[in-house]
Amino acid sequence: MYMPPLARAVTSGIDVMVQSAFVGQRPTEHGVLYLHRYEVLIRNTTDRDVQLLARKWRIADLGRPVEEVEGRGVIGVEPVIAAQSAYSYVSGAALHSPLGTMTGMYWFVDLARKERFWVAIPQFQLEVPWVWN
Repeated sequence: MYMPPLARAVTSGIDVMVQSAFVGQRPTEHGVLYLHRYEVLIRNTTDRDVQLLARKWRIADLGRPVEEVEGRGVIGVEPVIAAQSAYSYVSGAALHSPLGTMTGMYWFVDLARKERFWVAIPQFQLEVPWVWN
């Protein structure tokens, strides 16, 4: 399985790492969909418990308008990430072209202080392995 480089960003003590991988393609009546999975590891390096409330993604699919996707939590949950611990999840994306990127933001709340803050999701590549050959 082809995997582009790991992407990483740290905001307010929250370390977000993303690893994507091309997993295959699926024919459709309008062409081909290129299927990718991505694993996200969110490390809370602070001394406070936080909760991930929402996400906002910007998905760039070569030759198409950028798509924005917003919603509560991730994969159906709004995880609490204790101080000095981590949370991970796996999700996926289907593109119409062999090249794309994803980036975005998570909306968190510091549970003790009741303060809300944005955390950057680093831009990561969604690409098929043969595109650079």
